[in-house]
Amino acid sequence: LVELALQNLVEWERECSPNPKGLAARLSEVLLDCGTDASELEWTLNHFFRDSVDIERVRIVFGEQSHHGPADFAIPVDRGMQIVFTGRRRRWTDLQKMLILECQDSIRAAARKSLRFHEVHNASLCDPVTELPNLQALRERMTRQSGSYALAILDLDRFKLVNDSSGHIAGDNLLREVGALLKQRVRDSDTVARVGGDEFAMLLAG
Repeated sequence: LVELALQNLVEWERECSPNPKGLAARLSEVLLDCGTDASELEWTLNHFFRDSVDIERVRIVFGEQSHHGPADFAIPVDRGMQIVFTGRRRRWTDLQKMLILECQDSIRAAARKSLRFHEVHNASLCDPVTELPNLQALRERMTRQSGSYALAILDLDRFKLVNDSSGHIAGDNLLREVGALLKQRVRDSDTVARVGGDEFAMLLAG
């Protein structure tokens, strides 16, 4: 009787356990409706795995932030990006690992889409010569600025003469040096941006 009871218990546990392939298929459908924003992807994964597996937290991290604890299980994506799952217990069960590994292809695909979106978005906000924020980025930061602030606009006199006499490489080097010099003269809470050919702006928090 004991042997029969144990066999029934094993079969019951097998039936109640999440099915890895079924879970992966369901996650693929969920991720199709997920946007490209990393925070939205993180939110979607958190809610999905909390309902399906004993996962406490899912987070998206990059190389410099990827310090994992004993209860963490990480899926590498690209360019230092990782999806880190934190279990509720200190040890991962084979079932938990199997479920996540079965889902890793669809997770990676969604994460890469999010990564490409953010790289394109960040590139659109960065001046390619000085690597400072550009005019669009400055406008976005001004709309988010709370409290008082000052906006200073600077331009370089006779900059065209540098380009004409020494070439555009020398002109670009001069712009980079000016940008670096301005950044050294402001606080971390302030913003230095290149907003035109020879124009810079400084957004100074009050």
